[in-house]
Amino acid sequence: MKNKFFCVHAHFYQPPRQNPWTLVCRQEIPAFPYRDFNRKITDECYGPLSLPKIKNSLLDQYVSAYSHLSFNFGPTLLSWIEDHYPRLFTAIIEADMISKKIYGEGSAIAQAYNHRILPHCSHKDKILQIRWGMEYFEKKFKRKAKALWLPESAVDCETLEAIIACGAEFAVLESSQGISKEGILKDSQSLEPYYFASSENPGKKLALFFYNKELSHKITSEISDTEKYYLRIYSSFSADKDPQILSIASDGENYGHHLKNGDIYLASLLDKIIKDKKIALTNYASYLKLFKPQKEIKIADNTSWSCPHGLGRWEKNCGCRINPSFKKQEWREILKKFTDSLLKETENLYYEETKKVLKDPQEALMSYWQCIDERRPSFILSFVKDKGFKPLSPKEVRKTLSALEMAKNAQFAATSCAWFFDDISSIEPINSLKFAMRSVEHAAFLGKDLTGLFEILKPVRSNVKNFDFEKIAEILKEEQKSVYRALFAFISKALLGFDVPFETHCGYGFRILIQKKEENTVFFQVSSGEITTLIKKEFFAKVKRINGNLIFSAKESPFSDFEKNIAQKEENFEICADISFLRDEDKSMAEIFLSEKEEDRKRAKFISACANAGWDFEKAFKAFEIIEKDEKPYGLLESIPFSYDYLKHFLNLAAASKNREQKERIKKFILNSHFSKMIWKYVFITGDNYDNEKSISKK
Repeated sequence: MKNKFFCVHAHFYQPPRQNPWTLVCRQEIPAFPYRDFNRKITDECYGPLSLPKIKNSLLDQYVSAYSHLSFNFGPTLLSWIEDHYPRLFTAIIEADMISKKIYGEGSAIAQAYNHRILPHCSHKDKILQIRWGMEYFEKKFKRKAKALWLPESAVDCETLEAIIACGAEFAVLESSQGISKEGILKDSQSLEPYYFASSENPGKKLALFFYNKELSHKITSEISDTEKYYLRIYSSFSADKDPQILSIASDGENYGHHLKNGDIYLASLLDKIIKDKKIALTNYASYLKLFKPQKEIKIADNTSWSCPHGLGRWEKNCGCRINPSFKKQEWREILKKFTDSLLKETENLYYEETKKVLKDPQEALMSYWQCIDERRPSFILSFVKDKGFKPLSPKEVRKTLSALEMAKNAQFAATSCAWFFDDISSIEPINSLKFAMRSVEHAAFLGKDLTGLFEILKPVRSNVKNFDFEKIAEILKEEQKSVYRALFAFISKALLGFDVPFETHCGYGFRILIQKKEENTVFFQVSSGEITTLIKKEFFAKVKRINGNLIFSAKESPFSDFEKNIAQKEENFEICADISFLRDEDKSMAEIFLSEKEEDRKRAKFISACANAGWDFEKAFKAFEIIEKDEKPYGLLESIPFSYDYLKHFLNLAAASKNREQKERIKKFILNSHFSKMIWKYVFITGDNYDNEKSISKK
């Protein structure tokens, strides 16, 4: 029996990127040509890692890298993958099942739900984050979670006590976070698991694995040289004949996103280890089943894997930065003070409101991840009614759901990524503040004004010129108009007659109750329902078409005032704007269908042909030919909204088609586009041309 075991842990995670009003990911310019980083990293990393690149002799089949890794997927990422790449989601779940056949135990472990820094959380919030993460894991992976990945590997004793209380068997930390009798744990001392003895629950223990710090830090610089990195791994074992486990851990995004071709380098390393047979690949759960920890260990409180100053990166200007010219990080302390205050205020308000109607407000909140995951009105209604100690009126249902959403958005506002990067103007801290604003809106619905909390942010200073508190306030004010943007987009689609053949997601459901036209103006009465809170509203809107533009005016108003509103002037409406008010693809779509230019007519023809074709491959292929046969096909494609989603749609259809010539044309077209990395999806579905795909990835 081998005594040398090796484990690679990959931490896959993205923060919640969705707009908290519409539940749709906004366009993220740095991700170009992709509309957001979730799509970009899926094509560069999460997708390619699902391809069967590694021969497993035990199963006599090729399996994906996921099946040989230890890994965790953050719920805010995995739920997005489930919505947008259901086949990939299934492959990730199946990889865990395959790993159980290979190792005897599944490789996947849970993660604290939305990646908050657990030592910064109150005891209640620690339990909330851990339970949400572990229970989400159990639902998706169809088994109980044996372990929890700590966001940023941030730890203190209270966090470990909370993990024990929630039923986990082990956790993973960096070697420097352990304290043995001799002092800080060295990499050479991390070749065995230890145990943390609970002081709150005497007799209970948590196994702790410590990954090799030096080897983990060298992944991105050395893994491209398989032989060299393999020798470094092998030489890190001791000559001792007792069982040893050497592990490395890093962000899973290293394997294809941060490091180009990282997925191929990882597969090469795993394949080398399997074929060499000197080291046995394993996962933590399997090793723990065979070899129990024998030594107790203490941990270095308030430490992490990505800040040498403990937890400084998430609470002050500790010196951690990516861009050396961005030296102002005092905003981190101010932002933490703001989110701490928000969490405290919303927690108090939540319990004050829900104790009136819920049997157990705390347990309802602990279970609320189910509604975040399901997002079906029927499920959400059933959930909240089941938690009540009496039959709830419609008003009580809406207020209870608003209280739960208020608490959820406050949690999301405190996601660790808000502090990780260099400046308050970055995507992540701004997203955090949007979740905070949404939480404050829910508080207002419950009768409490928390807008004064934003005054805490006034001293914020950015490294970017002219980006200050006033700019932040302006951004948040615009985001509060999201329901009107969604309404305008819905009406524009109905008025101009365009649609898409693939699913688009929105946090609102709209329905036209009445439509009336007078000359160049169309009047609408529209009902709206929020998916998360079931709050229903009615809006009156009018749209006037003038010189290739749409002038949109709207306000919240009951059906009974429809005729009276027709005569109202624009100054009596809450919103009056043209198509520049729309965002991203919605704006581009409206501009195309309003334009008389020849190029826009081509685009409109393509969009309409795709919508009419739906999932009929032959009709869709004719729509594809509109692009393919154009003089400048890729230029035309890039100018069409949802260009990535159209290609993804064609690729899905091509993969299922029996027409070899047509599917090869689509495949070739995609390979020459900005989105060539999307081809993993074709290979994943069909199993065709794997060698060709591999060579493409190496370019």
